Amino acid sequence: MLQTDSQEHTNNDLEKWFLQNIHPIIPKVVGQACAGLDHYPSQIELYDFVQEIIVLLLEDDWRVLHSFGHRSRPQTWLYTIVRRHILNRLQERSKMESLDDLLQDSTIFIFQPDQEKKLLAKEKEAILLVGFSKLTKHDRRLLVLWLQGRSIGEIAKEMRIKKESVSREIIAVKNKLQRIIRENHEI
Repeated sequence: MLQTDSQEHTNNDLEKWFLQNIHPIIPKVVGQACAGLDHYPSQIELYDFVQEIIVLLLEDDWRVLHSFGHRSRPQTWLYTIVRRHILNRLQERSKMESLDDLLQDSTIFIFQPDQEKKLLAKEKEAILLVGFSKLTKHDRRLLVLWLQGRSIGEIAKEMRIKKESVSREIIAVKNKLQRIIRENHEI
């Protein structure tokens, strides 16, 4: 019980530090990171980035906040995290090709068998990418490791979870991905 009290005290201190030092500067740092990447988001996208950063900092029992070791200024540390996150989001977005863009090209309606197969494969890939992007960071990482053919032991070690949990989590993530795809692409 002493361990739990100590952990609660540490988390309370961390929460207080977060609210005083980090939370107020998140919007400014997000704006700086976007400008540094030559990306000038709309107000809504900027707000979304801010919310994603807050969630990122608080998830996994404050794991990311625990990474701050006071070796730099909080703003510098936060900038590194924000820039990496926004860069990943922009890269994910650039990989997705909208089917609407494909349909604007009138030659798309003149199919040859190979072209049709390629188009269907591209459509399936786009649908999978959208579904994949809606998974949590943990789920995406688990799925990528599994798709790379890593062993249960390697995945457990990389993800810092029990070996016994790996297969169960993989099945749960695959089911979640199928559900997301079904919900977003019902005809």
